[in-house]
Amino acid sequence: MPAAPPKPRKIGSRACDACKIRKVKCTEIPPCRRCSTIGIECTFNKGQATRGPRSLRAKTWQQIRDAQQQQHHHQEKPPENAAATRNVSADGSPHSSTGREPSMNNSTTPVIAVEWLVLRLCIYRLRLFPVWPIVAVEEVIASLQRDAEDQEMYALATAIGAATMAQLKLDRSRDCGINDAVTAHVLEAECQRSRVLLDSQPANLNKLRTSFFLHIFHENQQPGGTNVAV
Repeated sequence: MPAAPPKPRKIGSRACDACKIRKVKCTEIPPCRRCSTIGIECTFNKGQATRGPRSLRAKTWQQIRDAQQQQHHHQEKPPENAAATRNVSADGSPHSSTGREPSMNNSTTPVIAVEWLVLRLCIYRLRLFPVWPIVAVEEVIASLQRDAEDQEMYALATAIGAATMAQLKLDRSRDCGINDAVTAHVLEAECQRSRVLLDSQPANLNKLRTSFFLHIFHENQQPGGTNVAV
């Protein structure tokens, strides 16, 4: 009895070069069915792309520092009572550096320091802008440095920060370069507070962007939906 012919060797759980370029399903056994149908050579030369690390590489962290230094170089010296002197307590709850608790209901003074928002905006630009290319963070940073009490830009910046930290799990990362106590939840709460102050203003593109990033934050907390209005 003749021996059965050997089965074709399976390359692996990945599409061939042609199917990958055409973005169609591949049978993954050379030659695959689609390549045979159209009469082309079936090859598996392209390697699979690997995901980046959760923590920030040294090169990425250096890029963030360089971007911050460049922004600080152009930043004017803030007044003594500017929002840049704001801080948060060790448990992540916001308070001012003067020791007075800010009014979380009607205060128009930002609680989170601009430089801390800049750090998170830089991380978004380096890690997530290729995925969500909808905000030019340089413009947001410049607006906040011109007027730290710009509620519209402050709400957008805190929403971006909350979404970035939630998506990259930076609250739980030991190697993300973030040493302050501002968590994603603190940023989201500040964003919601600022949005209340903007309720009387008409909808615009920045409000839509803010809602988008809040959606990303809440999707990371409760996949599939949330009862919080964003």
